[in-house]
Amino acid sequence: MKNAKTKITSIMPESIAEELEILPGSLLISINEQQLDDILDYQFLEANEEINLVIETPGNELIEYEIEKDIYEPLGLEFDSPVFDKLKTCCMDCSFCFVKQMPKGLRQSLYYRDDDYRLSFLNGNFITCSNLSEKDIKKIISYRLSPLYFSLHTVSLDIREKLLGDKNNRILETIDILEKENIEIHVQIVLCPGINDGDELIKSIKYCLSRKNIISIGIVPVGITDFLPEIYTKDIRKFSKNELLKVIEHINSFKTDKVFLSDEFYLSTDTEIPEIDYYTDFPQIENGIGMVRTFMDDLYSFKIDKKSNYLILTGTLFGNYLKKQLPDNFHVKSVKNQFFGESVTVSGLLTGSDISRELNEIQDLNSYEKIIISAEMINEDGLFLDNLSLETIEKDFDISITTGHFLSDCF
Repeated sequence: MKNAKTKITSIMPESIAEELEILPGSLLISINEQQLDDILDYQFLEANEEINLVIETPGNELIEYEIEKDIYEPLGLEFDSPVFDKLKTCCMDCSFCFVKQMPKGLRQSLYYRDDDYRLSFLNGNFITCSNLSEKDIKKIISYRLSPLYFSLHTVSLDIREKLLGDKNNRILETIDILEKENIEIHVQIVLCPGINDGDELIKSIKYCLSRKNIISIGIVPVGITDFLPEIYTKDIRKFSKNELLKVIEHINSFKTDKVFLSDEFYLSTDTEIPEIDYYTDFPQIENGIGMVRTFMDDLYSFKIDKKSNYLILTGTLFGNYLKKQLPDNFHVKSVKNQFFGESVTVSGLLTGSDISRELNEIQDLNSYEKIIISAEMINEDGLFLDNLSLETIEKDFDISITTGHFLSDCF
């Protein structure tokens, strides 16, 4: 057996691992003589009552532990990544791929095109199924990895090949296999005008609704930056307002609680945001579907102090809408995205340089009780997409900036 060596980064307090004096920096070699490819293998194997655990210490000493414990009692080992072997990357050549539209000089992780079914299950990442092996599918079924998140885009295989460069086209076959095993799937369709919209979109939706294991269909319009490679510009373009309205009309013709449009469709067409019942349990909120409705419900239930002045910096798409919803003591600045191009209007793609530029144009910054930006603009390390840190901006302007997903996170 070829052993995978996975670094243990920390030990849970008062755990079996702490009692055994296993040290951070040790390597996990095997559990019950089995190789572990990911955290799923680890969780499955550590659930046993009898465990043979092999560890390599930081001093390169192999230690074998024979452990008897309660079923499902955790060992207490923690790792820095849920994937122990190599992360599966995308094999597709999508003409609308946002990674291809990234300029140089951004965070290195932004150029990594993960397409890993394990991160789909654990984090809700959408995958194309471009690299699923028979072994992967068996593991999905064996471990009951449900739900998963699939990037479908279209059910016409010729159009899928044109959009994604998918010559194998196994996604429909995979959906069939997983349907028989009751593995549920959330589907996204990135909509490109003149390619997979119109009758093609209706065809795709009808297919999805016919599958009992597809539990939600999220539809988002294609996003285009100024860095879209020229080779793709002849096929990929943004929707016009009338085209977006036509999509809304098509979706409204389906009397179902499984099909959802992203907020951009409504904000870009001045169409009323659906009520909360439309979104059921918000299955694709991280895909930009239902964020505005959740924000507005937070706002309506929140007691706003009308004596203080607040400054909100947000993208132009949401900013124009937000100005109409908040009282006068909330000063909303719709920040143009000069980094990726002004056609990019969502808040999450604003960079530190965009925020700094806007702050430079605002007088009396210290007169605001709070300066607020969306938490989606920065990562867990406080860095914007262009690697500028929130801390640097705060120091440069001698201000404090509050981040939050919704207003209730900011007060």
